[in-house]
Amino acid sequence: MKQELYNDFLISFFDEIDSTNSQLSRDAIKHNMSEFNVYLAEKQNKGRGRMSREWRSFESNLHFSILLRPNTSIINAHQINFISVMALGNILEKISSSNNKISYKWPNDLLVNSQKIAGILQESFQNNNKIMVILGIGVNINKNPSETIFPSTNLDKCNININKYQLLKLFLDEFKGLYSGWQNFGFNKYQKLWLKKAFKLGEKITININNKPTIKSVTGIFKGITPNAELELLDQDKVSIYQYGDVS
Repeated sequence: MKQELYNDFLISFFDEIDSTNSQLSRDAIKHNMSEFNVYLAEKQNKGRGRMSREWRSFESNLHFSILLRPNTSIINAHQINFISVMALGNILEKISSSNNKISYKWPNDLLVNSQKIAGILQESFQNNNKIMVILGIGVNINKNPSETIFPSTNLDKCNININKYQLLKLFLDEFKGLYSGWQNFGFNKYQKLWLKKAFKLGEKITININNKPTIKSVTGIFKGITPNAELELLDQDKVSIYQYGDVS
């Protein structure tokens, strides 16, 4: 296994793995690994997305997970998901043409021209009375699944040309700065910035809530997000708050 130290991140490269999130979680607990360990895999056999969905892991795409040990409570840990989307969005905006519109779909997707180009699976744990977060990120570089609930695309189709290893390092640089700011000042520092690129803000949306074995759907106007990154939905002059769900 090849390893590389980059800007305080220790990157471990795997040819094939079940899931970067699963393997990093196991190793972090077993070996008491430090923050900023990164696992990158060329191929995942059991890549996972939110709501128990499969994540199609094409070998040419970018799939990696980061181990974080934030100084926060478990109820605030999910905010990392939002700053990671912003970090990736900031990078793509810098290297993309002005014809591409970058937006954030609550809570964990990055869109280019209203199509999904990257997704995040964050898993948070209490380990030895401390918070441990595994942040898994998948980016469609030159392939994307065709049969998806929400339309998807890839960087090549959007004329965003970058090597996936270069993209990883640019992301780590950007994420490190946002993560440090979040630890010091909280999500308040980023709430308005996230909303500037929020997908369908002020428009009618449907939130699908997975209450197993059924899925509940709620429709209303996407009013905004709270300082804790919860979604505010306006329906008949009443604002309801949602902590999780899938927006369509």
